Amino acid sequence: MKRIIRCTQLFILVFTLLGVMPTLAAPSVLSPTAILIDGASGIMLYGKAQTQKAYPASTTKVMTAILALENGNFDDKVTVSFQAVNSISFDSSKAGWYEGEIVSFKDLVYSLLICSANDSANVIAEHVAGSIDAFVEKMNIRAQELGATNTHFVNTHGLHNEDHYTTAEDMAKLARFAMQMPAFREIVSLRTYTIAPTNKSETPRHLDNTNHLLNPSHTYYYENAVGIKTGYTDSARSCLVSAAEANGGFYIAVVFGGTSETGQNASFVDSRALLSYGVEHCKPQKPVSAGSYISTVPVTGAKDCDSLPLYAATDVSYSLPPEANPADVEKKEYIKKDSTAPIDAGTALGRMEYWYGDTLVGQTLMLTKEPCEAQTFLQLLFSSTWFYVIVFLLFCFWVLVRICKAQAKRRRRRKRAEMRRRSQY
Repeated sequence: MKRIIRCTQLFILVFTLLGVMPTLAAPSVLSPTAILIDGASGIMLYGKAQTQKAYPASTTKVMTAILALENGNFDDKVTVSFQAVNSISFDSSKAGWYEGEIVSFKDLVYSLLICSANDSANVIAEHVAGSIDAFVEKMNIRAQELGATNTHFVNTHGLHNEDHYTTAEDMAKLARFAMQMPAFREIVSLRTYTIAPTNKSETPRHLDNTNHLLNPSHTYYYENAVGIKTGYTDSARSCLVSAAEANGGFYIAVVFGGTSETGQNASFVDSRALLSYGVEHCKPQKPVSAGSYISTVPVTGAKDCDSLPLYAATDVSYSLPPEANPADVEKKEYIKKDSTAPIDAGTALGRMEYWYGDTLVGQTLMLTKEPCEAQTFLQLLFSSTWFYVIVFLLFCFWVLVRICKAQAKRRRRRKRAEMRRRSQY
């Protein structure tokens, strides 16, 4: 009996300990505000005061670059104005443009993102919008359109202003959108860039990326890093928007307000910890691959079939928080209801969406693989229910007419017979 009691106590103790065992520890983040998101879906994988107001410093240039790439042309030649290069502090980060210097728009965007050139930000603004103020207005409008609703910009570069602010959550949204632009993604992954001589500079300008996560010879190097943008002012402290790719996953981290009190730059340490957490613990899910069967759509008027299989147009991939259950992702199917032959191969007849809570984490169009021919006239005729209804009604009408004629004929015969009988008397 005592043995049974001890075993029972041990059993209860084990399950009690299992019940209080902590889940996977989140990364240690020193910076006051930070976020990690899945770059594919935008779902938050980690957050720390991510909606708290923060000063973005030069990470502002993510928004500047979005507008530049949406509205400019790399082949454009731009003349640098006095206002663009002299409206910023002398000791801030610059590409070193001179008034009257003729530069390519491409060099402006590359220097903006690689060496965080404040003068390039202003030159871009004047070229795209006609003035710096007009460009800043566009920045705020576009930020709102991209979902950064707690963000307000007053300049193109991020030098401190009390009314120039954002949140880690908003900046992650802007960065995720920017990383979907091939040119942006390529630029922010570069370690160095060289600007050719211009009419005001006889020697090339060699630029080094300020993002130490990309530099293998630096203490903060992270082998999976692919960008994005640094920032620093005395008020904002150290800021970093970063990204990493590994094992089919794509992750974006934002860290604001980092310090260097321990001898290390907290923004780089925190960002590396966040990205590593995503890569190691937030494994990507791939519920469907491009070309795989998803669903079936009914088809009317088809020659040889009454339905068509539909296949995924693209891969669907997303990462979930470690504690999430992949089964919690809900599929929502939207199929065209009135699909009528003929239908060409590769026609989109629907869309499949994948939702984790209130977040759309993935979607793909559903395409046909084979063409579907329409029925011939006779096939269409003989396959129609109305055809048989009409035939039946015609047959009934014909039978009725025959009956009526037969009855009329019998009446005529009886009448003639009656007349003959009367004539005999």
